[in-house]
Amino acid sequence: MVSRYEYDLEYDVPGGKREAYETWLADATVTWGMDERVTAFFHQVNDTGLDPGERFVFEFDSLRDWAAFVEGAGHRKNVDRLRGLVTDLRATLWNPKRVGTEVGAVRDARPVADRWGPHRYRRQPNRS
Repeated sequence: MVSRYEYDLEYDVPGGKREAYETWLADATVTWGMDERVTAFFHQVNDTGLDPGERFVFEFDSLRDWAAFVEGAGHRKNVDRLRGLVTDLRATLWNPKRVGTEVGAVRDARPVADRWGPHRYRRQPNRS
């Protein structure tokens, strides 16, 4: 099943907060990774030196799952702590749109490569 909604948290970690951030990261990934509403979860690092330096990517099957997740105590606790450790924290909800010019050529919009480092998206099956 293809996840329909992608929620990103992008940010930069100042050098002086890196150790505290790494400690926080271990606990946060357990909390987020065990949430049954999340269909996929990634932590990505931008090795180009450009901003943002890091991001989390969460995938959801429905807006209801996303809303329940972001309003949940575990997510709010993680983000509150993250705000104290990073700069330029931005959150974005993405709804992939279909692309194609003819019937049968329409596919879910998914990147095959990105600027965030190694490809971490699952390839989607051909739906012809």
